[in-house]
Amino acid sequence: MTTPRPSPSGAGLTAAPVGVGTAHAKTILIGEHAVVYGAPAIALPVHGLTTRAELHVGGPWALDCDLHHGTVDDAPAAMAPVTTAWQQAVQQVSSTATGHSDPAVPPHLTGRPHLTGRLSVTSEIPMQRGLGSSAAVAAAVVDAVATASGVPLGLAERTELVQRSEMIAHGKASGIDTAAVLSNVPILFEQGAISPVAVGGRFVFVVADTGIPSSTATAVGGVRSLREAQPGLVNGLVDRLSELTRVVAGCLQQGDLDTLGAAMNEAHESLNRLGVGSDGLDRLVTAARRAGALGAKLTGGGLGGCVVALSRAEDVDEVLDGLHAAGAGGTWTTTVEGSA
Repeated sequence: MTTPRPSPSGAGLTAAPVGVGTAHAKTILIGEHAVVYGAPAIALPVHGLTTRAELHVGGPWALDCDLHHGTVDDAPAAMAPVTTAWQQAVQQVSSTATGHSDPAVPPHLTGRPHLTGRLSVTSEIPMQRGLGSSAAVAAAVVDAVATASGVPLGLAERTELVQRSEMIAHGKASGIDTAAVLSNVPILFEQGAISPVAVGGRFVFVVADTGIPSSTATAVGGVRSLREAQPGLVNGLVDRLSELTRVVAGCLQQGDLDTLGAAMNEAHESLNRLGVGSDGLDRLVTAARRAGALGAKLTGGGLGGCVVALSRAEDVDEVLDGLHAAGAGGTWTTTVEGSA
């Protein structure tokens, strides 16, 4: 990975020929949907699924990714979150370096000459699966621009830039995906506030893909409609999911696998009652539990997407086999543990 180099004068940083940024996926352990109504949620990093962005400095602005190979001007509307992250990262590094926003950076990305070039983005993170794919791409792009420019950006600046991209990608984004892909540890997200979750043991999670896209906007809209029709039901479920999130935070801190698994199972049933479950999700949840998982639930928006299961380390292979036999389109493991 290219790192910023000191300028010959030692007065600052100078551009590198290639800027590289990487980011990982995330999964919501508990609290999805309830977080929309101010309840807490806990998200985990999924380090085994990554996105990589490379900015090759020199030449006209161009993109090279699965959805587009060509100039930025010819990019489809679906690339707007990526071009926004790129454009605003250029503006941010210019502002950071000079103390004011660079007037030579108009919306179509003709900006600082040393940052023109080709942006290449590759991602292992499946789209529309609740794994934070769009946020991870934006994070990788922002970091690639920062590295290429030689101007380091702090966490607050990176968070703001990624969140702007997420607002374009999703219309309205809570911020949990942004926070999670930028964190290497589990986080508690509550009404915009982010804090690391203490971990007092070793927890192995398996994420499995139904192979069916998940639309967060559709799922959130469905819960909103249900709340308008049955406010008592939805508010009660949100309150219970909030309580379960507090329980899970305590389990992580205490190393309590059994209680954590039970909380995940109950959360899945609550999410089904909110109307965001599906036959595919239930099939994988059942398969994980039968194969030895201590708990399993849908993760993210629901109506498709992925499930997350908690497994004892010695049972992981059996859980993976059970999920594959049940038709999982892809499986990944992620481990969180406290420092010794």
